[in-house]
Formats: sequence, structure tokens, C-alpha cells
Amino acid sequence: MENRPQDTVDTLTALERRRGRSWYRLVAASGASWVLDREALEQLGFVPESAADFPRPLTRPEVGLLEEAQQATARRRLVRLLAYRARSRQELRLLLGLWPFPQPCVEQALQWAASLGYVDDEALARQLVASAPRQPLGRAGWREHLRQRGIEPELADRAVAELDASWEREHARKLVAARLRSVAHLAPAQQAARLFGYLVRRGFDEEIARSVVREAVGELPEGQAGHEEAGP
Repeated sequence: MENRPQDTVDTLTALERRRGRSWYRLVAASGASWVLDREALEQLGFVPESAADFPRPLTRPEVGLLEEAQQATARRRLVRLLAYRARSRQELRLLLGLWPFPQPCVEQALQWAASLGYVDDEALARQLVASAPRQPLGRAGWREHLRQRGIEPELADRAVAELDASWEREHARKLVAARLRSVAHLAPAQQAARLFGYLVRRGFDEEIARSVVREAVGELPEGQAGHEEAGP
């Protein structure tokens, strides 16, 4: 980044780095700042460990270069985050926020990633629900899980709609069968209460949970005897 005193619009005064983080921040006298990674700094001609670069005049074209370098840094950071696992737009927004990028920079990076197909919340929701056989969750539990992953309720509902009642009943039975040994020392009514609570906490439909528990232990959960159960 060459130093061109003509058309000076600001002055760079410092290069900050947060301990434990891999980002740097160039600070100007006006209060403006740009968040960059080491790659961007080196491309601009800065030596991160040197204070000899400051103060230095900043021209209008150089401001444009800094904006572009900051945007490139945000994109690289986003790609690295996606290298670990697929993430929702909201998850990426929060993780990018751990670096102090300006919000418009974050949104532009997200838009860029979405335009390339790197970020697709609907596809992510379907992908997560496709793994449902490995997850001890009912349909309501899956809606909550998707919500926690930053998926919008409408997209979560569409994905969870693929898990019908027969799927939920089948997996409730598997979970109950797997836990029967752990409650075998209890009286049947207590077994029923424990198993019912276990299923409901994981988002299984209450009527399905009652029916599956009754099939397994021949008892209704405590306090549920007055309710009509769903058929097996």
C-alpha cells in the first residue's frame, strides 16, 4: 500500500491486535477502522509487528483498498467457518460478529456466500432433519433444534413436516426400549413417568409418548390415566 500524500483524507495512526484472536484493526485519526487478517495486511504492504508504518497519510483510493481488503477478510473468515460444518445464516452472522466487522460488511459477506450456494438455510434444515434417525428428538424437539441453529420457523416447519407421526412413534419406541433397563428397578408407574418425561423433554408428541410407554410397561404415566391415548 503505497504512501501517496496527495488527496489525503485521513491519517492511519495505529494497528491493533486482540490477544488470542487472529484479526488486526487499522485505526485512523478520524475514528474510522478496518478489520483485516494477516493476509490482507501483507497484501497492503504492512508488517503487523512493526509500528514504523504510523502515522501515515491516507488517500481516498487507499480508503477504497482498505474497504475491499476488509470485505475479502470477512469472506475468508466465512469460508473457514463453513469448512468446519454447514451453518445457518444466523450462525454465521453471530460468528463473524466475534471479529469486529461492521454490520454491512457481514451482510455483504453473507450475501456473497448465499449467491454461490455456500449458505442455504432451507437446504441446511433438510440436511439436519435427514440425520434425524441418529438424534433422540421428536418433531417438536427438531423444530426447537432448528430454531437454535438459526433456522427461521417457516423453514423449520417445512423440514420437520417430512417426519410424520409414524416416524415419531417408531423412534419413540426405540428410545424407550433403549432406556428400559435403566428404570427396571422402579415400580411400573414410576417407570412410565420416567419414560414419558424422557420422551416429552425431547420433543415427542405427548399422545404418542403415552401410547408408546403403555406398550412398553403396561402402565400410563402418573397423572395421565384420565387422558385418552393414541392407538398403537
